[in-house]
Amino acid sequence: SWALDLGAKYNFKIAGTVPAGVPAPMIPKMPRHEQLGPLLTLVGILTLIGYMESMAVSLIYAGKNGYDVNADQELIALGTANIVGSLFQCMPTAGGFGRTAVNANAGSCTQLAGIISGC
Repeated sequence: SWALDLGAKYNFKIAGTVPAGVPAPMIPKMPRHEQLGPLLTLVGILTLIGYMESMAVSLIYAGKNGYDVNADQELIALGTANIVGSLFQCMPTAGGFGRTAVNANAGSCTQLAGIISGC
C-alpha cells in the first residue's frame, strides 16, 4: 500500500513502522470493574467454542490416522498457550478446520506445517 500510495488515494492511514523482534513480556491491563462481567461472559463463551473446535478437529484426524486424543491434555495445552501468549500480546490460540484440512490433504506429518501455514 505504501509503494502504490493507496493511503492518499483511498484516504486511510498506513500502520507506519512495525517494531522488530518479540515484544517484552508484560501483564495485560485489567479492565475496569464495570466491564468485567460482560468481558468474563465473552471469555467463557469463546473459550468453550475454541476448545470444542480444537477437540472436534483433533478427534476427526485422530480417527483417520489411528491415534488417541487426551481431552485433558488438549485443554491444558490450549490454556497454557493462551496464558503465555497473552504475556506477549498474541492473538488467542485454537485449532481450526481449514488449516488442518489443508495440511492433512497436503500430506503434512509434523508441527512444522502448522508454523508454515499459519504465517
